[in-house]
Amino acid sequence: MKNFIIALLVTLLLPLSPTLSAACSGVKFNFGWKEPKLNVDGTLLTDLSKTTLYYEVNGAIVKKNYTATTAKGGGSKSASVTIPMNCKTMRNSVKAWTTSTNIQGLESGKSNELNMLVPIIANSGAAGGL
Repeated sequence: MKNFIIALLVTLLLPLSPTLSAACSGVKFNFGWKEPKLNVDGTLLTDLSKTTLYYEVNGAIVKKNYTATTAKGGGSKSASVTIPMNCKTMRNSVKAWTTSTNIQGLESGKSNELNMLVPIIANSGAAGGL
């Protein structure tokens, strides 16, 4: 009986297991791109105005403008973007691409497209103890 009481007291003094939770509020992505140096017709680009980053999450397109460009193009650029995820799905499909726009407002076609599947670790709320 004495051993049982000691075991019970030790059990009562142990901390509870932590509960793991994750807020599904978005995933941060770091994008990098190289600005074009040429126009579509092969002439040197001298009037770059902006680069626009587009991304699509589960079919919905979002546009982010980035105006820190070099007028002659050719610069390496990057941006960090927190992309809102759909917390009701266990995987989110993310596509991203960029375009360039000159000072006349003419926008280029799409750059190469990145395609990613992003798993959601847990929905909002508790996801079980460790």
